[in-house]
Amino acid sequence: MHRKSSKQISAGLVAATALTVGLVIAAPAGATITQVADVSVKPATGTGLAKGKNFVKLNSYLATRDAASTRGTKKANPVGKVFMDFPVGSTVNKSAKPACNFSEYATPSMLSSVCSGSAVGTGWALLNTGSATAHDQLTGAAPACAGGDSTQYSRVWRTNPGAGPDCTPVGDIWVQITAYQGGVLKAQWWCYGDAGRPRPGAPCNNKAAGGDAKGVLLASGPTNGSFNDLANKKGLNGCNIIFANDNAVAPLAFGGTVTNCRNRLTVIIPSLNGEGAGLGELTGGFVLSDFYLSINAPNYLKAGACPASKKWAVNTQFVYSKLKGESAAPSPGSLTVKSESPCKV
Repeated sequence: MHRKSSKQISAGLVAATALTVGLVIAAPAGATITQVADVSVKPATGTGLAKGKNFVKLNSYLATRDAASTRGTKKANPVGKVFMDFPVGSTVNKSAKPACNFSEYATPSMLSSVCSGSAVGTGWALLNTGSATAHDQLTGAAPACAGGDSTQYSRVWRTNPGAGPDCTPVGDIWVQITAYQGGVLKAQWWCYGDAGRPRPGAPCNNKAAGGDAKGVLLASGPTNGSFNDLANKKGLNGCNIIFANDNAVAPLAFGGTVTNCRNRLTVIIPSLNGEGAGLGELTGGFVLSDFYLSINAPNYLKAGACPASKKWAVNTQFVYSKLKGESAAPSPGSLTVKSESPCKV
């Protein structure tokens, strides 16, 4: 893959993984958003098909596109929430890595320093800024696509996503991703709900000055960066995951919750573009367009039994948000993807 090095600048990421096969899900009639979800399931060691009731590795590539978008660089509505239901019997090994017990709003630089031993995966993401102005890129980004390339905002990188894009669409920002096993993963939705008001009894004391810091990236250090939630009190502190990109200008980290270490992953993407911004609308109005993550820890995710059909089924729901200042609701408001992945008994 072609790469270049220059000034670090980037913002945001999201994450999601599932035991699925590659597919493109078209929106219902009259809708515009399409969702790519390509995930390959591999055995923890060796080659061939993954075996049921064994640890597996995942390579996941997601991409959101809106062919009918009239916004700059064909920016789509942001993905605000992702819910993934793994096959029954799937579990996360809470002891795979030392739990990175910090707030999902802790600074990524602190996470990379303190939680390096908790990393379970790496990857990359593209953020669509909506402006066809070239950005200085993080080291490792592909060169900018040609200005006259009419496909740069519609194409996807499905053939070899691990290699990353062959060129960076003009106006997009390329970021590196690290996924940490951890337990302090309460997005602002958990603490405040969709109405934006504190939820009674929500375990969201992040120990920052003034208590809960809605949409605020916490300062680094064990006092402002960590807090206890109900998952920790229940001894499930290793069941969740923190996704982070560390950069000089706009560092960001947030997380996903794996319910009871089992087969449901919930990712709530924060709203970081000020009053009126929807979930998933990041600093500057950027939205995630592409996401790739390789869960390569060989003892993190254990698959459920391989059924008689020799296919694992997964349901994944993507929920989209309105962009700040726009009145039209996203079309569709959500997509639920049912997909399958081959396995062996």
